[in-house]
Amino acid sequence: EGDEKRIHLANGTTLDADLIFWAIGRKPATRGLGLENAGVKTEANGAVIVDPYSRTSVDHIFAVGDVTNRVNLTPVAIREGAAFAETTAAAWGGAAAPVAYPIAVGRAAATHEIPLLQTVEFFLHAFASNLISAAVRLVPLGQTDGQRVLAALTPIFEVVATDAMAADLDDI
Repeated sequence: EGDEKRIHLANGTTLDADLIFWAIGRKPATRGLGLENAGVKTEANGAVIVDPYSRTSVDHIFAVGDVTNRVNLTPVAIREGAAFAETTAAAWGGAAAPVAYPIAVGRAAATHEIPLLQTVEFFLHAFASNLISAAVRLVPLGQTDGQRVLAALTPIFEVVATDAMAADLDDI
């Protein structure tokens, strides 16, 4: 009726809703990385084939996340968060319940009374650092240029963190 949508589920039931959000994963973006030159095996869709320890067909090359042949949805984020929580619990003590990575970082920071603004700034810095580190390895971006990019972004982390602290959940 009207703008209402109906979805038919595999178990035979139906669900009526105003909006249906269908999250079915992502396509691995591995074309052009030269994986075949390194001996890394991929599936027909480009997904990197990994073992349970994230090791590829080349012993010293690992892959995680959306480029792998694993399910590329929330469970990956939860496992990464659980790994972080387990590591911080082993180092600092405390609980290690499996949660998504950003939540695990926030919980660890709160447990150790690290100010929220500083935690958000550091989280943004670490996130950007990981992306830049990947770029240094995957594109023609040297270590020095990678550090220049990070240095140029650093003042922005404070602005974004401050804006995030002032925003409500609808604005984030």
